[in-house]
Amino acid sequence: MLTRALRRGMCACAVRVDHTGGVMGAAAVAARRANPGDVLMTIRESDAEVRTEPSKFTIHIGRGRHLYAESVMRMNHSFEPTIRLELPAQHTDDADALLVLVADRKIEPGDPITFDYN
Repeated sequence: MLTRALRRGMCACAVRVDHTGGVMGAAAVAARRANPGDVLMTIRESDAEVRTEPSKFTIHIGRGRHLYAESVMRMNHSFEPTIRLELPAQHTDDADALLVLVADRKIEPGDPITFDYN
């Protein structure tokens, strides 16, 4: 899903999958610099699944709606995360957008893309 989105040129995507380590052999890392408040990636319905049941690989996005996407699977937890997850309304009018990854602090290329699971 993330790989397909990157190939399609989805947004000015600033996230890539690093296959040298991380959970399940890969981790999401920054592909470019970002400043606090920059949108790193928009996850769209066409590049994800919305499920009715939660799992350890989904993010709750609404009542009975849990987002499953490769990009979510590859992000790790941190109590000092590099990004925050936001609903798209304040960032885009794209009706297909489900979730937006926003830089929470300055991010350099290769920095892990992490968020607080709590």
